[in-house]
Amino acid sequence: MLAAMNLLGVKNPTYVTGYGGAGPIRLAYERAEVNFTQETAVGISRSVLPWVREGWTSILYQVGFLDGKGNVAKDPAWKELGIEAPSIAEVYRAVYGRDAAGPAWEAEKALIGGYSLTRMMAVAPRTPPALIADLRQAFQAMGKDQTFLAEWTKSQGSPPRLMPGEEAGSIATSILKSPREAVNILKKLSAP
Repeated sequence: MLAAMNLLGVKNPTYVTGYGGAGPIRLAYERAEVNFTQETAVGISRSVLPWVREGWTSILYQVGFLDGKGNVAKDPAWKELGIEAPSIAEVYRAVYGRDAAGPAWEAEKALIGGYSLTRMMAVAPRTPPALIADLRQAFQAMGKDQTFLAEWTKSQGSPPRLMPGEEAGSIATSILKSPREAVNILKKLSAP
């Protein structure tokens, strides 16, 4: 969230920590202890969207996710949930009249890449290639299993966004190769 605020030029935001999860943060938001929070599409659809419909809050943007080529894309889960919100890249373009670029954008993209891989499966570096191929095949089969898809959608509010291993690896590599200036921004923003 601080990287997005930095990107958009918000001066001296106060970042409040210690709430211990989305539920306590939402309660703090309701109590006006905080005036901005960042949620997943599922959290927004279940808890925040009713507030939007009641008219006492707004959705400013969606972070999106990185595709396998390192481009920021809108999360289709939002559209499936009936939520129209610009991506952070679109907000930047609307505010500044140009596409985001530079270290602050690279820092935000690294975080977006991390969001893109939140439920990833990883194996040790020396895992035999045949085992990796078997795991990827099983993962792809799971992604086509109608029972799994129905249970996921029921519990999460939208279908899963399953990413092939090669695409996930490409995103992880782009995060690890973030420019030093972007890494320094993230270090500065994460310092107490």
